[in-house]
Amino acid sequence: MDFDDVEVSVVEAAIHRGCDQCGGHWDGGRIVVRGDEVVGVTCQSCVDDREIRGSTSRLLH
Repeated sequence: MDFDDVEVSVVEAAIHRGCDQCGGHWDGGRIVVRGDEVVGVTCQSCVDDREIRGSTSRLLH
């Protein structure tokens, strides 16, 4: 198995798992891998929402 095979299987696992935050389909975003196991998936919409909320809370403090 080469690097491209591993990369494809991680993306396939993320698509099958779905987003941990909203339960929706993974459409790009973040994948957390530990060893050979996908342990976290966040879709791009949830990533964007978290970054917007994070920057807003930093401005308020």
